[in-house]
Amino acid sequence: MQITFNGLTKPLVPSLTLQQLLDQELPDKQKSIAVSVNNTVVPKNSWSTHAIFHQDNILVFTAAQGG
Repeated sequence: MQITFNGLTKPLVPSLTLQQLLDQELPDKQKSIAVSVNNTVVPKNSWSTHAIFHQDNILVFTAAQGG
């Protein structure tokens, strides 16, 4: 299975949830982030049940102060 994670193509084992993927890719950086899968933001309370599928496009956003 392949996905795109922040613009990079990555091979993955099937049957991962979004939370499992984030635990692998960003183990210490999950505070103050938002995640979209195929251009739809996934609420943080759904990460542990949101399944990842072949060719999903996943983007991680961090909060930034502007001015």
